[in-house]
Amino acid sequence: MAEMKLGFLPLYLAFYKEAVPSCLAAAETFAGRIAGLLRSVGAETVERGVCCTREEISAAVCTSRRETAEKEAARLGRQVERC
Repeated sequence: MAEMKLGFLPLYLAFYKEAVPSCLAAAETFAGRIAGLLRSVGAETVERGVCCTREEISAAVCTSRRETAEKEAARLGRQVERC
């Protein structure tokens, strides 16, 4: 049976990051706990950190997609085309 692989992308409102910056550390700690729980039930997690803006989310998704494509290409003995 294949192991579960999850892209874990915790979201946090940029407003809170600006208004109360100290709360971001608590959000990161909480996200780490959730990722640990997912791993404890057998899921492989791909973590990109807490994202607060559309740009951060887009960058995290893009990085995950690129890494997945590179791993699959290596498995198949092929090159990944770069944009």
